Amino acid sequence: MCSNKVEKKASKSSIVFSECLSEETINNLDDGVLVFENHLKEVYGSRAKTNLELYKLFLNDFSKMSLRRDFFQTKKAKKFLVDFKKSESFKVLYKLYEEPKYEDDFDIVITERKGAENIKKEVPVFYVLNENEKFCSCLRMAIKNNDLKDYYAMTKLTDDISPMLKSSAMLLMIDDLGEDINSLKLSIFFDLYYGSFLMFN
Repeated sequence: MCSNKVEKKASKSSIVFSECLSEETINNLDDGVLVFENHLKEVYGSRAKTNLELYKLFLNDFSKMSLRRDFFQTKKAKKFLVDFKKSESFKVLYKLYEEPKYEDDFDIVITERKGAENIKKEVPVFYVLNENEKFCSCLRMAIKNNDLKDYYAMTKLTDDISPMLKSSAMLLMIDDLGEDINSLKLSIFFDLYYGSFLMFN
């Protein structure tokens, strides 16, 4: 008997992570991807003829710091992150930011003088991608493009690479990635977009 069942199109997350992450984590990532892409369509849909152009317009604005802060305060994205942070999947992607340790091992403490007291300035508390966890390690294993390999090798070295510099590098690569485009898009979603939400909110 013939089946009328339609095969579901593989998501960007499942294409990259099917043999690396749990089904629950992949589903959580897909939820975040959907929120992001719908937001891009709302903002850039009238100017973009293709899906790829949506990403290029976003990366261009991000690299020039021309996005308003409220771009990273939409209700749907904030709700996704609230729910996502409660899941075990969140730990597969993010960690709390830590100040870099340099080879001279000096601990530099910045203080302000107020009366007779020295008040230590606290390091801002926010999340960044955890380069040593499965999300990032799976991305690095999945790619074939040499430029993208070099990019991920660079981002693994330090958490302190400017998001604007990252977006500029992504914009230069995005047209020539072939099947690796899904890996780059996942970095755009969860490093630049949701990473900015985690920093601003």
